Amino acid sequence: MPTVRHRAVPGVSLRDHLASKGTVISAPEKFTTKMHHACQQTLSFTGKGSYHFPWCPHCSCHVDRDLNAALNIRAVVEAYFRGEPRPSYLDGK
Repeated sequence: MPTVRHRAVPGVSLRDHLASKGTVISAPEKFTTKMHHACQQTLSFTGKGSYHFPWCPHCSCHVDRDLNAALNIRAVVEAYFRGEPRPSYLDGK
């Protein structure tokens, strides 16, 4: 499969370029790695190998930190489309 390369458009940011094609939503990543997407509790990053696979002391499961963050960002975007505020568990309070 050939590689498709896109040329930069002078004076246009990626966000502006994408906005010309459709809706762009800003989903800040704050706390998306720290909070468990399933039970909405703080993950523990202590122990061997826990940086990439932290565990949840609340529900006792391990989760891939990147997948967890992606699922939390998806929750932010879904809330946006429902006209709701950012999920409160991602506010870090």
